[in-house]
Amino acid sequence: MILKYFYSFFFFLFISTCYSQAEASNWFFGYGAGLTFDLGSGTVTANNDAQFTMSTNEGCSSISDFNGNLLFYTDGRNVWDKNHDVMQNGNYNSNPLIFGIL
Repeated sequence: MILKYFYSFFFFLFISTCYSQAEASNWFFGYGAGLTFDLGSGTVTANNDAQFTMSTNEGCSSISDFNGNLLFYTDGRNVWDKNHDVMQNGNYNSNPLIFGIL
């Protein structure tokens, strides 16, 4: 019985010291739409800061750091940084991907 209480106490102590990771706090979709998840307050807000040139229905990705700060996002062809500027070598039109030709 005492062992049961000990495990319960240890479990709740462990859970109270765990923090969620915020690498997935920023979501960007095609046509300039996005969402920002605030893990501290549990709220979700619309984020319309994404580039409207990101016109895709699928294949979008965004990467944030541990604290939830946006690092970069992509539509699979172009890559934008946290300031919504195209990153170096991240423009498909100036650096198209060529497969099978060496």
